[in-house]
Amino acid sequence: MLTDEGEEAVEIYLTFANERHIELLKKSGIECAEDLGSVEPESLVVKLAETNIQHNLTYWLPGQEIVRIWVSQAKQADDRRALLLPGRPGGGGVKLMADISTMDEVG
Repeated sequence: MLTDEGEEAVEIYLTFANERHIELLKKSGIECAEDLGSVEPESLVVKLAETNIQHNLTYWLPGQEIVRIWVSQAKQADDRRALLLPGRPGGGGVKLMADISTMDEVG
C-alpha cells in the first residue's frame, strides 16, 4: 500500500480488531498509530461507543482491556504514521502484538 505521497505505507495489525473496528476508529478520528498512541484508553472506549451509536458499525464494541492493547501496539510502532489494520486470524502476519499474558501491565 502506498501513501498519498507515493511512499510505501507502514502498517500495524491491531489484535482482536476486525474491519468494522478499524472503520469505527477512523470515524472516531483515529487514523494512524500516532493518533491511537496519544489517547487514553478509557476516553477512547467512550468515544468508540458514542461513534458506534451514530454510525451503527459493529455489534461488538471493544472494552477497555482490548483498547489498552491497541494503544500499546500503536506506541510500539516504529513509524508513528503507520496505518491501522485488523489483526489477522491465527496471528499470522501480525507485525505488532501485545503479550496477552501480561495484559495487566499494558497501558
